Amino acid sequence: MKRVMAKRLANLRAQIQWVFEEYRLGRLLGLLLFLVAIWLSAAVVIWVSERSPSRVPPLGPGDKFYAFRDCLWCSTVYLVSGLEDFNPVTLPSKIAAVVVMVVGVGVLGLTGAQLLATFVERRRLRNILRRKPSCTFSGHIVVCGWSERAPAVLEELRTQPAGLRRQVVVVAPQALAIEIADRRVRRGVWAVPGDPVRDEVLRRADAGTAHSVVVLPPASAAGPEVDRRGADARSILVSLAVAAVNPGVEVCVELADRRSARRFRPGPGLELLNVRDVAGKLIAHAAQKHQLGDLFHRLLSAAPAAGTVWIVPVPDRLVGLTFRQVRKDMIDNDREAHVLLGLRRAASPPDPPRLVINPGTEDPRIGTGESLDADVALVPGDQLVVLARQQPDL
Repeated sequence: MKRVMAKRLANLRAQIQWVFEEYRLGRLLGLLLFLVAIWLSAAVVIWVSERSPSRVPPLGPGDKFYAFRDCLWCSTVYLVSGLEDFNPVTLPSKIAAVVVMVVGVGVLGLTGAQLLATFVERRRLRNILRRKPSCTFSGHIVVCGWSERAPAVLEELRTQPAGLRRQVVVVAPQALAIEIADRRVRRGVWAVPGDPVRDEVLRRADAGTAHSVVVLPPASAAGPEVDRRGADARSILVSLAVAAVNPGVEVCVELADRRSARRFRPGPGLELLNVRDVAGKLIAHAAQKHQLGDLFHRLLSAAPAAGTVWIVPVPDRLVGLTFRQVRKDMIDNDREAHVLLGLRRAASPPDPPRLVINPGTEDPRIGTGESLDADVALVPGDQLVVLARQQPDL
């Protein structure tokens, strides 16, 4: 709950910062402060000069300018309407009244015109991604590049359960021209125009404090094979640029060519996905096992009625138990209908972390490191793969 509230507060701060910058509220505040200074200065000048002994006729108690509040009202009338309900006598008072009238009309007109122009511009660009405000984002997701699959990725990211939903920053040369019709998705997505290969662009997207980075191939990758190879090479280049800005961030790269996975080996923090290959395997399995496609769609969907796959750290009270014991404990206690799917084993150098689904009895003939005995004790750093409708509280 604390993490959800922290994310909501960070999102609210970003929204306020964007409004402050987009509508140039700093400049408007400066104009208003200047206006208040002119208003008070004119009131003081009128009050002091009208009380001067050289005034003819001399000012006495009960006259219009004798009290300072009357002078403030006089300055207000000159500032807002320019109508002379009060007629100053001394020359300094008359000069102050003229200055207030001229400056007031100019500043108020400029302020109104600026606000109107900003509202009209925002109305014209109401479905376009908003420029990221200057405040620092943390724990967000950076999407580098734009393709035909990107809108679906953004929609899924922004409709995740509250515990997983994060702000998204899109980094692409055309970022400020991207149109998202769904307001629920658009309100949490920000744009940073520029080439994601450049370090300064990634820093403007706060990639150094991001939770993860997604690298998408350009739309041209759907063309000839040579274009797909070039797109994958550029995607790897973007991932290297991200690693230079934030060495510890998780980078997920979508490959356009299935053979690129053999050329570019994934390392710690780098995950290479061949969506076309996954789609082909899913179609083949669905043809043999009916409704398997619907099963995976429900597992991957963020719909409230469907369960979501969560990866959560093993709590201290479960450290030392085996995977089999933890699975039995969750079944016996019916822990909010959680289903334990697998285990992500902690890294033990030089071996990287490994993900095992439904551990069973380890088969020494496999020898690939992909199997895991369900009776192996859990250690600190392990993570559980759980199917649940909301973030598990183990």
